[in-house]
Amino acid sequence: MFRFLKRRNAIKSFVYKLPLELHRRFGDKRFYSIEQVEHTLENGKHDRAFSAYAYALLCSRNDFDSYFGGLKLKTSYDSLRKAIAKKYFNGISDFEGGAVVRFAKGVGDKSYYESDLADNYTSGSSGHH
Repeated sequence: MFRFLKRRNAIKSFVYKLPLELHRRFGDKRFYSIEQVEHTLENGKHDRAFSAYAYALLCSRNDFDSYFGGLKLKTSYDSLRKAIAKKYFNGISDFEGGAVVRFAKGVGDKSYYESDLADNYTSGSSGHH
């Protein structure tokens, strides 16, 4: 149970805090590099035990696979993104790192609604468009 809570809190931090720190340090990006995410994780107050979620959230599939390819992870880029998407993005897992930054700035923020993620997230609702 304790590990579950730690993982949940780490992922929440990766969704809401890490993207803003990356944006502040490195500006707007479609995806952030492994090195940029790693640097920001090291300098922030994030639980590194669950860092694979952060890399899957904010890095491209190619970067993730290149970095973790030889490590024989028990999980995959897709499964990590699906777990995050289920909790935070209404199940939408084909997002880019830049859309996560806009999401972290706040649902309802004008820049969020200009992203592809917002279009998919609000489709079918009477929300903004």
